[in-house]
Amino acid sequence: MRNLWDMLIEAPSTIKTNPNHLKKKEMVYYFIVGHLADENYNKYVSEEDEEPYKLWNTIKENYVSSSGENIASHFRRLFSIKFPPSFSGFTKAFSSFRATLKLLQGHFSYFSLNKSLSKITTIEELFKEVEIEILRRSGTEEQASPALQVHPNPKRELCHKGKHNPLSNYSECQYIQLFPEKREAYCHRKNDKNQQETSPSLSVFNNINNVLNKTVLDSGCSNTIAPTSNLFSHITPSSQILLAANGSDMEVTLEGTLHLNTTTGRISITNSLIFPFTSSLLVSPGLFPNKGATLKGSKGGTNLFDQQGNLILSTKIVNNILLIHTASSNVAF
Repeated sequence: MRNLWDMLIEAPSTIKTNPNHLKKKEMVYYFIVGHLADENYNKYVSEEDEEPYKLWNTIKENYVSSSGENIASHFRRLFSIKFPPSFSGFTKAFSSFRATLKLLQGHFSYFSLNKSLSKITTIEELFKEVEIEILRRSGTEEQASPALQVHPNPKRELCHKGKHNPLSNYSECQYIQLFPEKREAYCHRKNDKNQQETSPSLSVFNNINNVLNKTVLDSGCSNTIAPTSNLFSHITPSSQILLAANGSDMEVTLEGTLHLNTTTGRISITNSLIFPFTSSLLVSPGLFPNKGATLKGSKGGTNLFDQQGNLILSTKIVNNILLIHTASSNVAF
C-alpha cells in the first residue's frame, strides 16, 4: 500500500514539472479532505505552513456538518485501499470518482457503505458499490411515488429470430448484449439472402455494336437464343416457331453451339438458337414454350402462364438485372 501523502509530496520530478501538477494535487486533497474520517486529519495535514492547509479548511467548511461530524465519515477506511501505483493513474481514477460524488452530495446523510466497505480492496470495487447504492436509492424513490413509475407492458411484442422489435421492452443495444448469438445468426441470414438476390450464377459480357452488354445466364441452361451468329459454331438449319411477348411469331431457322465468355470462364451451350431480332442479348426459349402461352410483365419482373392459366415461370428484376425466380418442371433451359 502506498501512502497518499507520500504519493503527492514525493512525486517524481517529471510529474512535478507537469503544468497540471497543481491541479492534480488539489484534486487529491479534495478527495482526502472530503472523504476521510476526521481522525485522519493529522495523518495528511499536520502543519499550518504546509501548502494544502488553507485548502483543507476551505473544503472542510463545506463538508463538515453542524455537529462537527464529517459527512463522509462512512468512507473512513478508504485511505487503506490499494490505489493504482502510478500518480497519474491515481488522479485519473479519482477524476471519475469526483463526478460521482457530486451526484451523491445531497444524500450523504443516509448514504452508508459500512457493510461492504470492509471487503473493498480496489477503487474499481468502490465505484461498483457506489453505483449499486445509487440504483438502490433510485428504486426507493420510485416506490415512494408509484404514480410516477413506468411499468413494462407485458403485451408488447418480442424480438424474433435475431431481429430487434422496436416495440419490445428493451433497446436494440440491450438485446444485442443479451442475445449475441441470435443477432449474429440474423446477420448471417440477411447477408445470405442479399447475396442470393443480387448475385447471379453466371454473368455474360458480349460486345454488340460496340456496346458492352451484361446479361444474366442461368447456369447449365440449354437451347439459349442469341441475336448474332458470330457467337456460334456447328450451325445447322432449324425450323422452330416461338411466340414473342407481343403476340407475334418468332421463326428460328438456325441452331448450333453457342460460345460465351462468362465471369467463371468460357462456356459452350449446345442446341442453341439464332434469332437476330430478339430485343435482349440472351433469352431462353423456356420463356416461350409453345404458342398460346401468356407472358405478363411488370416493373418488378415477368410471369409466364400456360394455356390453362398455370404459372410456369416467374422472374424478378434486381439491380436492373432479370433473374429467374421460380420455374415449373416443364420449362426447358
